[in-house]
Amino acid sequence: MKILFLKKLPLPFVLFSVAALLFSSINLIPVQEIGAEGGNFGGGTGTSTNPYIVEDIDDLQAMKDDLTAYYKLAGDINASDTVGWNDDAGFEPIGGITRFSGGFDGDGHTITGLVINRPSTNNVGLFGHVGDDAGTTIIKNVNLVDFDIVGARGTGTLIGRVTGNANTLIENCSSVGGTVTGTGATGGLIGSHNSHQETPGGTDNPVLIYSFADVSVSFAGTGAGDKFGGLVGCSQKGTVSNSYARGSVTHTGPGERVGGLAGCIDLRGELINSYSTGKVETTNCTLVGGLVGNRDGPGFNIGVVTNSFWDTETSGQTSSAGGTGKDSSEMQTKSTFTDAGWNFDDIWDIDPAKNYGYPYLSWEDFEPIELTITGDFTAQNKVYDGNNEAQFDTDNLSLDGVDSEFDNVSLTDVEIVFSDENVGTDKTVYITSAVLSGDDAGKYTLSLVDAPTAEADITQRPLEITAESDSKVYDGSPLTNTGFSITDGTLASGDSLDAVTVTGSQTQVGTSDNVPSAAVITDGDGTDVTANYSITYENGTLTVTER
Repeated sequence: MKILFLKKLPLPFVLFSVAALLFSSINLIPVQEIGAEGGNFGGGTGTSTNPYIVEDIDDLQAMKDDLTAYYKLAGDINASDTVGWNDDAGFEPIGGITRFSGGFDGDGHTITGLVINRPSTNNVGLFGHVGDDAGTTIIKNVNLVDFDIVGARGTGTLIGRVTGNANTLIENCSSVGGTVTGTGATGGLIGSHNSHQETPGGTDNPVLIYSFADVSVSFAGTGAGDKFGGLVGCSQKGTVSNSYARGSVTHTGPGERVGGLAGCIDLRGELINSYSTGKVETTNCTLVGGLVGNRDGPGFNIGVVTNSFWDTETSGQTSSAGGTGKDSSEMQTKSTFTDAGWNFDDIWDIDPAKNYGYPYLSWEDFEPIELTITGDFTAQNKVYDGNNEAQFDTDNLSLDGVDSEFDNVSLTDVEIVFSDENVGTDKTVYITSAVLSGDDAGKYTLSLVDAPTAEADITQRPLEITAESDSKVYDGSPLTNTGFSITDGTLASGDSLDAVTVTGSQTQVGTSDNVPSAAVITDGDGTDVTANYSITYENGTLTVTER
């Protein structure tokens, strides 16, 4: 976090930022490996200056055994094995009845494939329950990708429930490419984001800042069915700043308080400089909004929305309990946000080729999304021509991985080749190159790994070689001529006819055949490619006349 940001933020932000800066100055001192139930940390003592080093999914799970310690990721973690853990209930959330009140620094790394399947359990997420009434709790710099999270009330991808104070900070975190399902207070990043204070007021709110989610959020179909949002299910008595949500929120009802970013920001919840674009679809629900579903509170304790927006086109919602609705073009225009005082020097960036043209956080590292080719094709047979180029007979190819709701990307200029240029039957034909076209092609890259293949034949090239004819008047010596020429067909480009054996001789008056055979044809590298030709030979005639 940069001090430049803090000068523009309220006092509570300054307090938690001091704690954040202390935690960020982590000095990794190698020590003897520390043991933990289910995992062995790669070092550290669990303090803010020497955190436990989390190296794999077992270490990550072991964090539940010490909820006041500090931890740091050593690298990316593949969590896909959690699908079969605990009788298919998956990963056990870190913190429950007892809150996680230590520190966690993802150090910019990614946790991929996390699975939690606990439909009857409250407070479900990577962290189940987080916060403290007086101390400092920090979760930062971690990215979740391709997850499947199912819980009851208080369900999120990163955190199920926050019950904290102004020194409870979640920053620089994201969740992308997965699903989260709950019965209430369910969000794309955090389910319930709430102060430990029972009375509203906005003076001791936990803070979510510089974070985003692109997650499919949905109602489980049972339970209270309230408070669903693309980033947070509810942020009553919580502060959300400089963050966004781009995932869909689907609620089949009955229910209430559903929004593109937050289901509610009641009781002096705060939403500052944030936006949402995701589709909000509900059935038999009340208090539904493109950005926020509800922001009630007695007297001055109503929720506060400051300089925040939602996309009226992509969300399908024309109203919200707070914020300003803009069409997609306006949401992809920098001045919409700079006119509202957003900081595009240190906090935000915007680029038509990134994040679908919407603003994104400066810390985000955009990598092109990899697409693959699916479908099938057939290739034409051909006569040997000295190269391995192939032509389509039919083409039913398509792209896999495009966000069809937003992006215009197509597959063009596809080229196919045989495995080599030589004659053969059922030769493999594969895709050697293709081009991504369309307005949004710059957001993607194309992989040809496991692309479809076909089979086709290369047949021999016909060629006729004729020996030269010759004649002379009898002089007592034999008449011979070893000349030859190609009289039908052509050589493939780059090939040359190097030699032909011609045998024939006529000594006495009369005629005889001049017989060609054993041609040798080579390519430009000097390799013998005679087998790629079907050669017929025509005789010449040698004639000796009377003297």
